Amino acid sequence: MINLVLLVSATLSLTTLITGQFLNHRLLIIVSKTLTSVIMVIYVSLLSIESSFEAAYLIVIAITLGAFGDVFLLGKSTRFFAAGMVAFALGHLSYILAFAHYSINYIELLVGFVVLLLPLYFVIKWLWKDIPQKLRWPVVGYVLILTAMTATAMAVRIDGQLTLMALGATLFLISDFFVATHRFKGKKFIDKAIGLPLYYSGQFILATTLVIQTTTSPWLPV
Repeated sequence: MINLVLLVSATLSLTTLITGQFLNHRLLIIVSKTLTSVIMVIYVSLLSIESSFEAAYLIVIAITLGAFGDVFLLGKSTRFFAAGMVAFALGHLSYILAFAHYSINYIELLVGFVVLLLPLYFVIKWLWKDIPQKLRWPVVGYVLILTAMTATAMAVRIDGQLTLMALGATLFLISDFFVATHRFKGKKFIDKAIGLPLYYSGQFILATTLVIQTTTSPWLPV
């Protein structure tokens, strides 16, 4: 019951966040985004207590680092943005370590990494002149880590089957495209209206994979 209450609360908070973005209400954005991220941390922490997944703590770490990243990205300075990238990059590494506890098809991982990098190369090329010089190579490094996390999620197999980890990681990756365009190509509400639901949905799906080992279906996210 408490998990359902938390998910409903997160949905309402996310709706408030998107409304705040539409109204460009700074205080509403800060409060609702922080609240949504904190609720996600609490939700995943409670799931980890009930889970038999031996690496559940890594998922909690990933979600917590994501929450810190969310808060850092509320800042307007380059330093805050860089701090946010570091937090999210460490979160992606935590996810990779957690995925390593499952069976991984390494050929698919390598192929997926290369295939994902092709469109991302053109995205970075498109953004390059608008990225501050001091952030350019950190952004490249972040994209490589994000791509590795997504490719690893796509290569995970449980009982030989693909899982929802692939979907969660893909949503996360796409959401970061909207973060980048909003940051470097001009602030537009559509970036937040699409990016925020994708991001929190991706985090939710990725995080709830920690209970997969206690379910009867590898496709079941909760």
